[in-house]
Amino acid sequence: MQDNASKPSKTPGLAWLAPIAFALLALVIPALVAYEIVDQYRTPAFDFTVDWATGVIQDVPMESSANYSGFWEGDVILAVNGVRFDQRTTFAIGVSFLEIQRGAEAFTLELPIYPLARYNWPYLTSAVLVALAYWISSLWLLIRRFQRSEIRIIFVAGQAIAICLLAPMANLNARLDYWPIHLSVAALYFAAPLILHHYLTFPVALGTARQRRGVLLPLYGLALISFACWYWGGFWGRQIGTIYTVL
Repeated sequence: MQDNASKPSKTPGLAWLAPIAFALLALVIPALVAYEIVDQYRTPAFDFTVDWATGVIQDVPMESSANYSGFWEGDVILAVNGVRFDQRTTFAIGVSFLEIQRGAEAFTLELPIYPLARYNWPYLTSAVLVALAYWISSLWLLIRRFQRSEIRIIFVAGQAIAICLLAPMANLNARLDYWPIHLSVAALYFAAPLILHHYLTFPVALGTARQRRGVLLPLYGLALISFACWYWGGFWGRQIGTIYTVL
């Protein structure tokens, strides 16, 4: 049975808030894209492999800055800019002075450290293009058919999918701040009920509004609980969150 689920929204009273809310939501993806670009230009990166627990250099590619600086596989990093390697907090972009032990010898080498974007630009570019593709397509639909409730759902779902994909595709591990990954997980959990919400209401509304609420509200609640478990529940909480994504 079809009801008014696909008709234009005409909620009185606070209806003027909807354009403002959606306009603010439309700014989220451009803001996150800008953050990812800036973040990768401020994040130091390495083009060689090191064991961060012991300081042992495990691999030095031929075309790496470490190789040009004279580092060898098997070298042990003792200190960085005068700070013991096991007491370091982070590296900084620019030239660092690394105290190295190579066999019985100990000496200092200069290492230029470049921004992550220098090495990671293919992943960053693809992530930005994918996120903007979802953003542009859903925003175009929203502008053309803003009053249609099903279009608003598509728009929100498109933003959720874009947020879900952006951070992991751009930079999954080498991060100074991990809140974009948490935001991506939250978007992943809510994308599924949003997509189901759309299919239950367009092009033909399935069941009554009460029946749809009986299906959708528990799913949105489950998404919220799963994210809370993932974020605050430690190892087992994340396993619960993983089960939600599989289901």
